[in-house]
Amino acid sequence: MRLFLKDKPQHYFIELYMVSDQQFALEFNTEELILKTVELLKDFTGLRSHSFTFNYSDKITRTIKGFRARFKKYSEVVDCFVGFDSNNTNTYFRVANPLLNYVSTAKRPSNSTIQISIQIDESIIKINEVSSLAEKLISDFSFEYGYIHKFPSKKFIGETLVKKGFFNTSISIGEKDHIWTNHQIGFLSGYIKKLYSINYLNKSHMKNLLLSDFINQYGEYKEVSNEVYKWELRNKELQSLKNLDSIKDSCIVTNDLRFLDNAISKELKAKMTVKQ
Repeated sequence: MRLFLKDKPQHYFIELYMVSDQQFALEFNTEELILKTVELLKDFTGLRSHSFTFNYSDKITRTIKGFRARFKKYSEVVDCFVGFDSNNTNTYFRVANPLLNYVSTAKRPSNSTIQISIQIDESIIKINEVSSLAEKLISDFSFEYGYIHKFPSKKFIGETLVKKGFFNTSISIGEKDHIWTNHQIGFLSGYIKKLYSINYLNKSHMKNLLLSDFINQYGEYKEVSNEVYKWELRNKELQSLKNLDSIKDSCIVTNDLRFLDNAISKELKAKMTVKQ
């Protein structure tokens, strides 16, 4: 294990998604995904899981055996957070299956996503290992979209900006976050969240002619699975492309919120939300 936390630590952040409906959400093997990710993180970083929490509870389970026992007690696992002594290692992951987060009699959206978010301190893993970890999960669990990017850990948790006050720290959730939450299944219609250093794309992105032109001209592009492709950009390429209007028109999240003017945004939101 290579653990040398710095004064200005940075972390790699992996986010992977697949579209779900109610039946898929119920049948998905969340336990297998969690255990596989624990195994991969141990293989690549040497870290062992330190804590498991379920469904936003404060109750902590410390061992794999305890995790298996507690998992069986839940009829539905909506959210699971796995820590690796995170205050000291700057490393954790979370699995979410939000379609299960409704009472049995409630009306549910038609679609949502199953997602995994992984933060790993840059001092304990190399970028090629981060990619290998992500691509193993894509291959084994058929994730359909995702990305990897590096963030300064004193300013971000995952990729969410941290607000620091005199006495506390909070995360900043804004309108851009809600736009992504309500429209994220658009990644199967040729849209991306936004541009990152490593982007895991699907066949719909190649049918987006604006985006595919850039994919063919910039960075490195390779097949990860039968359905997913890796588009990796150098930092100079990323900085020059991310503010182009033709790229922003393919993004769901932008500062000007332009995606809300796109006709497909209403269609996607209707599938992912329930009218009150």
